[in-house]
Amino acid sequence: LLLDTYTRFFPEMAGQLGVAGLDNRVSDLGPALSDRIRAAFTSAARELDERRSVVTDPRVVQDLEILRQDALLQAAAEETSQRYLLPGFDVAELVYNGVRALLTDQVASERHPAAAVRLRRYAGLEEGYAPIAVQAEARVREQLGTIGLLFPLRDELEQQLANSTLYLDGVQELLDQYKVKDGDKALKELRLQIAAYDAFLQQEVFVRGVAVQDDDVRRQLVRENLGAPLVELDDLDVEALG
Repeated sequence: LLLDTYTRFFPEMAGQLGVAGLDNRVSDLGPALSDRIRAAFTSAARELDERRSVVTDPRVVQDLEILRQDALLQAAAEETSQRYLLPGFDVAELVYNGVRALLTDQVASERHPAAAVRLRRYAGLEEGYAPIAVQAEARVREQLGTIGLLFPLRDELEQQLANSTLYLDGVQELLDQYKVKDGDKALKELRLQIAAYDAFLQQEVFVRGVAVQDDDVRRQLVRENLGAPLVELDDLDVEALG
């Protein structure tokens, strides 16, 4: 249940989390993203609580409570992020990681063509998919005028902008290395879209951001609320939960 909630919004994590069948799916950065993430994890916590109330095995009860607490933590982290931080998305890194998750020696070769599908969907070249860079810019713009939100640290944003071309070049190298066809057109379009997104970040976010390099408030928020790790399933009795 909890893994399904994670991968609903960020399916590129599926392979890492052991969830199969999501190779063609891409991240959802659509409207009301934070609200939807928070609602999904709150709902998952509620369902886990209901499951816990009807089991008698103490081990399963304990494991369900761990999962419930993790779901609540993720919902709280999203609420804190929405309240205090300007949304930030490294689109080039997201695209690279989405392709890299499929193009490795550990992934069966028959799954490799899904990388081209992902690229087309990232670029908005398939029906029903908006360009991921356009979605990211829209989410940032929605909150850009909100008074009091913390902007990204300038040095971190500078590094993100500097890395964009490297990530996209890395995508091309992966396509060439694993001989994946039909991805070049989408990648070319993504280069233009991400360049436009990065220009927006440079002109609207970087310039307006507060030049504070040692922001104790931000760092404390990250430490206490925003860096919540996924539950380590190896520590749980997954078989008993099933």
